[in-house]
Amino acid sequence: MSNIVKALIWAAAILIVALLRSRGLIAEDTAKLFMFLLPILAVLSLSRSGSGTCGRRAES
Repeated sequence: MSNIVKALIWAAAILIVALLRSRGLIAEDTAKLFMFLLPILAVLSLSRSGSGTCGRRAES
């Protein structure tokens, strides 16, 4: 599964939590917790992409 698909799934989860909170189906404290944790989990679950040279010295 590509990072774009994973990111869209995480975004959908965050939007669902917001929708459930706006409808009163989950408590405010629970929604705050999810709004804090879901983005962190999303970033941690997405694989790094790119050249992989970030933070390393260029070899000559």
